[in-house]
Amino acid sequence: MLPGEVTINSSLDREFTDTVTLTLTVEDMNAATASQTATTTLSVSILDVNDNGPVFSRNYYVNITEGKIIGPVITVAAYDPDNNPAITYRITKNYLTNTFSIDPKTGQITRNILIDVDRETQTIITIEVEANDTVFTSTTQGIVTATGHFDRENEATYILKVTVCDNALEPFDRKTSTASITVHITDVNDNVPYFPQTYYNVTVREDRNLKYPIMYVTAADRDINQSFRYSIEPDTDTERLFEINEHSGLISVNASLHNNYGEKHLIVWVEDIGGLKNSTRVTITVEDINGNAPVFLGLTAFYKIYEANGNLTNQCLCGSALESFLATKNAPNNTRCPQVNEIAETENFIFRYDPISHVMVAITNHKCYVYTASETESVDVHTSHGFHQLEMKLIDMVDSTSETYITMSHDELASLSKSTARLCNRVGWTTHKLN
Repeated sequence: MLPGEVTINSSLDREFTDTVTLTLTVEDMNAATASQTATTTLSVSILDVNDNGPVFSRNYYVNITEGKIIGPVITVAAYDPDNNPAITYRITKNYLTNTFSIDPKTGQITRNILIDVDRETQTIITIEVEANDTVFTSTTQGIVTATGHFDRENEATYILKVTVCDNALEPFDRKTSTASITVHITDVNDNVPYFPQTYYNVTVREDRNLKYPIMYVTAADRDINQSFRYSIEPDTDTERLFEINEHSGLISVNASLHNNYGEKHLIVWVEDIGGLKNSTRVTITVEDINGNAPVFLGLTAFYKIYEANGNLTNQCLCGSALESFLATKNAPNNTRCPQVNEIAETENFIFRYDPISHVMVAITNHKCYVYTASETESVDVHTSHGFHQLEMKLIDMVDSTSETYITMSHDELASLSKSTARLCNRVGWTTHKLN
């Protein structure tokens, strides 16, 4: 029996076809009769050699939320047409050291919970992963998992480079493929809005009209896509002199500033869409303007003089400011004021009327006597006769021995008339309420 040899005429590729079926025919060339042949079938199985590297079909992108500890976030797949692509993984390059780790058998990448990652500090992290195939399979998966805390403000994007490598017996014969995984950290509202300044100062004239823009007070936030709402702490602006645009932070005049000059201390709040708040201090100095002509408001000195017996020409008015004048004009030569003719009582009064609060004050002997004018008196007081009548009324009230007047505090007086309170605010002085 003669052997028949089957030879290979061209290269074989198991990944293209792994079995070849041949039909073999043998013919007896020395047959005496007609053609004598025999036929059989030969199946040839093509054995695998590691001539293909594992391949990633695409690059990967994923979004995860900052500040969350979550499970697997992406699965990457490498394909190796060879018969032995069971793959084990390892990280070959981690540009943010020790932030991620990988399970060599499952390919699960996890986040190191001891390391804080903030989007605003680190924007891109690149990781290279190597995979070796060791058992018979055609496809394997690497699972990327986050188990720690992400902060978008420190780190917004992670790029993982994943390299898959088969496990050829000879290291130089191993084939590799690389893909990238881009992880975007989505934002959550975990940062409080803030003002660039902790204190603001501005000056505005008292004659500014309503809605006059004074200044902008605007906030910032490390979180993205933020909108703010601004407000003024009500207790710091009880007179509602100012308002703030809740969207733009523009502070403007809300009520007349006339006679409201001085420093106004406001607290301005900002709140973001997630309800996080912060505040700053704003001092608005209302500037007094020289818009009024000077007027006399009753700063008048009165001397209360009691008449003496006898004719004026024979009197000597002792103890008053008029003494020297009357003595010179009316007293006889060498006439001396007799002791019996001295004035029984002399009082000095200073009066001041506040046309805004309609408060009249009489000041004598370090005491302030406060009287609130009636509606009629507040009209008549602007005439000389009416003013004089009101002065005399206060003198009589002060001199009345049958009345006892209560003492007023400085704050109580200031609530009636700020200018009167400043006038009577002297060390050792007392203030009394006449009505």
